[in-house]
Amino acid sequence: MWLVEASLAIKEIVAMYDEVKDIVYCYVYKDDFNEESPQSIGEWYPPYNHETFYKTEGAAIDYRNAKREEFKEMMPKVKAFIERMENVESTDDFKFEKEDYLGDYASGRDNWWERQYDEMKAKYRRVMLVMKNGMMNINADSFKLSEVVRVEWNNVKYMKDGKQKTKEAATVVLKDGRKVRTRLEAEYEVVQAFFGENLSNRIYNVKEESEDE
Repeated sequence: MWLVEASLAIKEIVAMYDEVKDIVYCYVYKDDFNEESPQSIGEWYPPYNHETFYKTEGAAIDYRNAKREEFKEMMPKVKAFIERMENVESTDDFKFEKEDYLGDYASGRDNWWERQYDEMKAKYRRVMLVMKNGMMNINADSFKLSEVVRVEWNNVKYMKDGKQKTKEAATVVLKDGRKVRTRLEAEYEVVQAFFGENLSNRIYNVKEESEDE
């Protein structure tokens, strides 16, 4: 098959594909695929956000070109909108934050890199805890990896600042029946690192009343 990545780069791939449901479950780049020994592939990738898949290179190119034209048309509109919003003030009857239309870019690139560093440091500390003591720390619980019997993959809906948001999480089920769900992105990624990613195309939906980050 052919993959159009989020960057709009086109790559040839070998995919685990359900022809009836038209779903790609996972893939590997064609250059990394060994036809004589497919079991030797180190890692198959799940589909990521904004990735699309096609049966022919021509269809992938058509999609890529259409997206380029769409983005070219949108760019001046987005630029004009952002510049216009710089002069609009939040009021009692029209409340908003910069994050509402700029997302992570509202805080500036320097702060973005700082957040990336903090997240990497948090993941490093959790990985080192496992490597040194065999213990994993999630939320307010620490437990041995050997106590884990399974992992449930979640899509969590929660309220923050009066708005409904969603995030990915993982619920670790222990031998004694206790369940511990990740709260931070670093916790979620460490669970993925040790127990693998969810390749089933299924999730447990969870709804929380509120969450304080």
